[in-house]
Amino acid sequence: MRLHRLQLFLLAEKDFRLFPMTKAAARLRKRRSSQVEHYMRATAPDKYHNILVPDYEIGCKRRIFDCGYLASLNEENFILTDTNIERIIPEGIKTDHGAIPADIIILATGFKTNQFLSYMEVIGRGGKSVTQHWDQYGGPGAYNTSVMSGFPNFFMLMGPNSATGHTSALMAVENSVNYALRILKPVLQGRVLAVEIKEEAEQTYVHEVQKALAKRVWDAGCASWNSMAYPWSQAHFWWRSLYPTLSDWNLKTAKSPKHNGFWVQIFLLLLLGCALLGALEY
Repeated sequence: MRLHRLQLFLLAEKDFRLFPMTKAAARLRKRRSSQVEHYMRATAPDKYHNILVPDYEIGCKRRIFDCGYLASLNEENFILTDTNIERIIPEGIKTDHGAIPADIIILATGFKTNQFLSYMEVIGRGGKSVTQHWDQYGGPGAYNTSVMSGFPNFFMLMGPNSATGHTSALMAVENSVNYALRILKPVLQGRVLAVEIKEEAEQTYVHEVQKALAKRVWDAGCASWNSMAYPWSQAHFWWRSLYPTLSDWNLKTAKSPKHNGFWVQIFLLLLLGCALLGALEY
């Protein structure tokens, strides 16, 4: 199982080569786009090509791996439309191009892709909320995608810039959990009361992320949440999470070490579990 998972990871990680805005990556994107478009046109009905075939560079939006969807569009009882829904009517759905009869309507409206922690309010030191912290800096951002200055002992899963445009989100979650456990180790051992990222380190990291994102295809002429993705490979994220830069952190040491590590570990594992559930709900 581990070897199979490693194989899948390496295959997905190889596709990160498509994303830099370089001449070599542009040639790869052009070749991959040609292959994908040929497959789409050969599999889906001609009448849907204008809707399905993208007019932007491959990778700019989330890529979809076809598991029979395109072939199913050939069924007579299938109608694909991109018209705007105006309202629900007794017969079905009213769009700006007319009515579509329907017996059952399944809502798949997605989630809030432009907000983080939208279902909870987290208050840090000095009474400042996460939202206020981000407003101060012009938008969501976090050191190593998971921590912010002013919020001691607070770690996020799937925080700002943790998403990936080429591989599993579970890899990002696992990296964040490993990172949190490494930083929190002295807290778990009772030697430290609190850990907090330095404000300067946070600002420097967020600036580097934004600088790197400007050189990726995710910001190349399409509206996409990939512009909030992790701008480097997941191998890079794994390495950063495996070997934290401890000099970027402030530690509040305990006056007398407490040997309560077991219960603290249980509490933190439960806390991380709740955070993961919140991330999946998001």
